[in-house]
Amino acid sequence: MTDRVVTDGGAKPPATEEAAPARSLAFSVAIRLLAVALLAWFVPVAGLVALAALVVVWLFRSRLDVTTVLVLYAMALWFIPSRYTVGAFAVTGAMAFGFVAIVLWAYGRSLPTSRVAHGPSPTNRAVLVFLLVTLVNYAIVVLRPLSDLDQRSADRNLAIILVLCGLAAAITDGVRSARRLDRMLGVLVFGCAVVAMIGFVQYFFHIDVPRYLHPPGFHSTGEEAFTYHRTAFTRVAGTALHPIEFGVALAAMLPLALHYGSYARTSLSRNGARIAALLIVGAIPLTLSRSAVLATGLVALVLLPTWAAGRRWRVFLTVIVALVVLNLLAPGVFRVIGQLFTGEKGAGSLATRSDATTIGFNLIGRNPIFGNGFAVSSGSPVIIDNQYLVTGVETGLVGVVALFTVIGSGIVTARRARRGTADPAARDLAQSLVAMIGALALGGFGLNILRFPITAGLLFIGVGSAGALLRIGRRTAIVEPPVELIGAEL
Repeated sequence: MTDRVVTDGGAKPPATEEAAPARSLAFSVAIRLLAVALLAWFVPVAGLVALAALVVVWLFRSRLDVTTVLVLYAMALWFIPSRYTVGAFAVTGAMAFGFVAIVLWAYGRSLPTSRVAHGPSPTNRAVLVFLLVTLVNYAIVVLRPLSDLDQRSADRNLAIILVLCGLAAAITDGVRSARRLDRMLGVLVFGCAVVAMIGFVQYFFHIDVPRYLHPPGFHSTGEEAFTYHRTAFTRVAGTALHPIEFGVALAAMLPLALHYGSYARTSLSRNGARIAALLIVGAIPLTLSRSAVLATGLVALVLLPTWAAGRRWRVFLTVIVALVVLNLLAPGVFRVIGQLFTGEKGAGSLATRSDATTIGFNLIGRNPIFGNGFAVSSGSPVIIDNQYLVTGVETGLVGVVALFTVIGSGIVTARRARRGTADPAARDLAQSLVAMIGALALGGFGLNILRFPITAGLLFIGVGSAGALLRIGRRTAIVEPPVELIGAEL
């Protein structure tokens, strides 16, 4: 019997690279040359290592795949502080690995026999729409006179969007099995747990650990510390640019930690994930962020109804004990958080946000459809800490719809992946991705999540992971006989 290759579109006879059309081979060569040019331009220092890795892959046909580079991206996202950058485009360590992942993905897409999926994906379509809207708006902006500062801002932010969109596509198409997806997301949880521990060190011992994580050749984009202060209390930022970013990122990672605490493959991994969940829960209040608290509440609302009663009570009691212990170690933290919501504390911040919202809507009114220009100065006298207002100001309602399309596609795709399988672990992971994306989307009302590297990376990782999970489920359904979902959870 002739062997057959299963793809997302069904079964077809295997092909070889030698039998590929000449234009496919030419495109493959063009992708390689473009990769070299991009790395030399965007990442002049860190790109040397990435370029060397790609040369090894291409020359020796290494089994190195997209997932391996995505694991490195996840580690760099947490362990190389976003403030430290390299090159004219202020490339972060995570962005450097993101470029490599995109190149490997594009290289795989150019070969008919690669391990990168070639079929359509709803998340890829949504990401493409968002990228096209951004590119069109960028083209309109650069055709008019710009200051050097605005030109650099537009160029750098376009590079960021390109990396984020490519990252989501690389995850969707390049992570081809549940084990590889667990590997990438597991490393992401591990990194978050370590940085949560750094947050504890910042708060209780006043040691700014991220200052010592400065890679050689990188320069700092700011001299301020990684800890802040609010009403005489320390606010920790971990390795993030700001405590709000750190808090929202922690809330977004909590669903994955809880998932692997129940469904990791080994008991050691499950216990490690449970410890990570406790560290994350404990670190969230130390950011003194309303956005983080609200995002955590949304996570609970999304996850709890889908859990069995026993699991709900175990997690609930464990979290209560952890918060009681934290209150004893850091007295007054929860009182301050409560006062932030009642207005007794942080009234100035609320007033500033209200003024910024008014200014944001006024700026959107100037050009409501296409905006005032991507990533250039809009003349706002205050910083607008709301991603959707910023997107509306820059790219108009078209841009806002495109951004919500990306967020919505991630949530809908994860729900489709959940409905399409009877595997409890896959169903729980799908719901966890819904909670993750939802937490980041809610955080966007209090933070420019696409301007902060960790929250931006996590959002597109979540969307790409939802796409990958749906692909994996469909592939499994083709190989294995379907299982009827009788009495399945919501």
